[in-house]
Amino acid sequence: MSRGIGLVAALEPSTPLSEGREIADTLAQAGFRSVRLTVPQASLRALAGLQNREQAARLKELDAMVDALLARGLSVVLALRNEPGHGAAASTVQDKGGSAGPARHREAMVIWQHLAQRYATRPQRLLFEVSLVPGGTGAVKNQRMSSLLKAIRQSDATRVVVVGWSEAVGVSELRVPADRHLIVGITHAEPFRFIRQGAPGVSGSDLWRGSTCCSPQEKQLMALPLDIVHAWSLEHRYPVWVQEFSSYQDIPAELRARHARLVRQAAEERGLPWAYGDWSGEFGVYDPVRREWEPSMLRALTGP
Repeated sequence: MSRGIGLVAALEPSTPLSEGREIADTLAQAGFRSVRLTVPQASLRALAGLQNREQAARLKELDAMVDALLARGLSVVLALRNEPGHGAAASTVQDKGGSAGPARHREAMVIWQHLAQRYATRPQRLLFEVSLVPGGTGAVKNQRMSSLLKAIRQSDATRVVVVGWSEAVGVSELRVPADRHLIVGITHAEPFRFIRQGAPGVSGSDLWRGSTCCSPQEKQLMALPLDIVHAWSLEHRYPVWVQEFSSYQDIPAELRARHARLVRQAAEERGLPWAYGDWSGEFGVYDPVRREWEPSMLRALTGP
């Protein structure tokens, strides 16, 4: 789970996955050890019987991507994303309730039941992540987490599952079931106005342009969620994973790199494994057209 990076933009429904082996090579050669593979739930909707079977080919491409990453010795965390948006920006989207939330949840249960059966023979370096949309009540999130976990456990009793609780501040509301094969995942999004300045779809982000990082006060703000989950982990004896942190691509690279290094160091000082939000896209660190890493960001994430 150490030194991780997210794969998000590469898995949009409009993007071919035929380059899975090349992507796996690129990530492994750069020095990453784990990958958070986030798949749009809509792209697997056929598994729930809600779209035609043309998506079967998409699922085979996902198989190839998973196998390519595993073949390179990487640990893989397979996650579904059921909220709008993509990449790190999606972490700001909250569940407002209504019929859509329960409907997506029921769909996710069917999909996870299928995926657990499909990947039951894969090595234990493949983990599953049940992601819970920020903003819901603790009771609702606990109920949804429990039902998703049951869907997986019907066919895979020992696969490690990440409970993507998202919000560190609300982790005290998490009620972990009696299952020792669990890890709790949280998203780090501080200082928010710095990392989301200019990002589309984030209210007020244009007003934050020019924000810098990181003052002593901002460093304290960055440490707070990590201190909260570290204390929770020690008390409840479940490991915690910083499943996502990132910054928008238009921010000067040297500032992005400074922020990334500070979050990485703070997490590692507390014994928390981490994953950067996305390898490409609006919050990414790699240009797939030029096939180039942003050098200062890569050093911040994989250097000493």
